[in-house]
Amino acid sequence: MKLVPRWLPELTLRTLRVVVIGFMLLNVWSVYTAHATVRSELVPKYLAQYSAFPHYIFIVFYSLIIFYIWRILKGALASENWWVPVIAVIIFESTKFFIYGFLMWVNPFG
Repeated sequence: MKLVPRWLPELTLRTLRVVVIGFMLLNVWSVYTAHATVRSELVPKYLAQYSAFPHYIFIVFYSLIIFYIWRILKGALASENWWVPVIAVIIFESTKFFIYGFLMWVNPFG
């Protein structure tokens, strides 16, 4: 008897892809709002880049996860490693607060 049904990896990856796309769109919205709120003359010009910098990094990470999931679903990568993007997203989302703090600390715009 198999521990994992045949349909579970594909269902998990397709669901995770939708969730990660949602996270990516949320970060794109954060970048947009950071740039849209700095149109006043009273606000420093670099504030938008300063507050949006970590979100750019998160968008890149989410794009890589989506690409990895797509490659697994296409069959280009081994399907027995379907759990790798699941673990990557769980670890990233659980440590995102610390990663955000570190990125703000090393922010090149601040």
